[in-house]
Parts: sequence; C-alpha cells; structure tokens
Amino acid sequence: MLGVDETRTRSVRWLLDGSGWRRSDPWMTSFVDLDPAHPAGLLGLAPGRSGASVRGWLSLQSKQFRAGIDIVAIDPSAPFAAVLRDTDLLPNARLVVDHWHLHRLANLMVTDVRQRVTREQLGHRGRRSDDVWAYRRLLLRDGRKLSHRRWARPKSLFTHHDPTGEILAAWAGKECLRQLFDPVPDGARPL
Repeated sequence: MLGVDETRTRSVRWLLDGSGWRRSDPWMTSFVDLDPAHPAGLLGLAPGRSGASVRGWLSLQSKQFRAGIDIVAIDPSAPFAAVLRDTDLLPNARLVVDHWHLHRLANLMVTDVRQRVTREQLGHRGRRSDDVWAYRRLLLRDGRKLSHRRWARPKSLFTHHDPTGEILAAWAGKECLRQLFDPVPDGARPL
C-alpha cells in the first residue's frame, strides 16, 4: 500500500537571479508505505506537486516494486489520480482517497451549509451572540464523543436555528461518513 501526498517543506521564498525575481517552489511529493504489517515509513520525495513528479518518482522504481502495489491512497488530486490510473505504471493498483481528506471535505460541507443558512435566516454572517456561530466547532467534532451537556448545544441549534433542516442534514451526512471509517471509537456512544 502506497500513500502519495504533497508536503510543504518550507515557506515560499523569492530568489533573485540574472533574469529577475523568481518564486521558489517549497512543495514536495511524498511517498509513504501504508502497509500495517511492515510499515517502512517514508519511501521517497520528489520535487514539486504535479503528476509529472509522481510519474518521475514511480518510473525510477523497479518493475517488481510497482507491480507489488495493490492500493494507492491519495488526496482528491486530479493530477495525481490521472498518473496513478496509468496501468502501465502501476498495473495492479487500486486508487482510493485517504480518510483525512474525506473528513476535511465533509467538515467543509457542514461549514458551507451552516454559513449559507445563517446568511439566509439572519441576513448577515454569524456573530458571537448567535448560537449558530457559537456552536460551529461542535458541529465539526465527532458527535459520538460529545458529552450529554455538549450534545444539548447542537441539538438546540438544530431545533431553533435550522428551519429548513439543512444544517442537520449536512451534519448527519458528515457523521455517517465518519462512522464508515471509524465504526465505534473507544469511549464513544452510538448516535
């Protein structure tokens, strides 16, 4: 199992050369062994964060190594996906999206829906005195890990500040996705 992701190595720097100022690229593409049976950690780095970086690094690996890869986990990156779908490069690999990025996308969806519903309902963006804004971070947490006292806050938000039920629907979708990847974590209560 192979993990492919971009990694920021340092902050952006501007360099002065003979032709003028140019921006240095602080991004690298990292390749990580994801096999839980015998993890090897970081396998390699390639400069840049493009499909060409991925193709270049993989083409330097042996044919036996590439044929042995069954699963490749990536973030939702179209350039990475296009290269990794190449059956000549990785003949046996199945492409999957890693959990962290899916959780992040689900949380962004909850935030977008919450902000839109708030603007439509209140005529302005959320303020500190609005429950919809005050409880925004609770909506992003794992609902199964909320205490009964904390669970009362989003429940109140869904009842009193979500007339269309859109925030609740977005939150429930996020929670269903979370449960697909982590059925019942230790110390959690089922929703």
